[in-house]
Amino acid sequence: MTAPGLYTLTPCRLLDTRRDCLPLLAGELREVTVAGTCGVPEGARVLVANVTVVDPGTAGTIQMTAPQNELLPP
Repeated sequence: MTAPGLYTLTPCRLLDTRRDCLPLLAGELREVTVAGTCGVPEGARVLVANVTVVDPGTAGTIQMTAPQNELLPP
């Protein structure tokens, strides 16, 4: 059972640096459009996502932020 207004979508890669673009560099910020991509509705206000790092060059962290640049909770 899903919460009201929560919809499941076919898995889709919003960003795949292995194929689509250059790998992320240390300290780099990268903006990724979510609404209107991969079946996510334009009016979506919340996103549940899996983030995976493959073959990192160094140890590091990834932070996801909301459109208002407010840091999301861990």
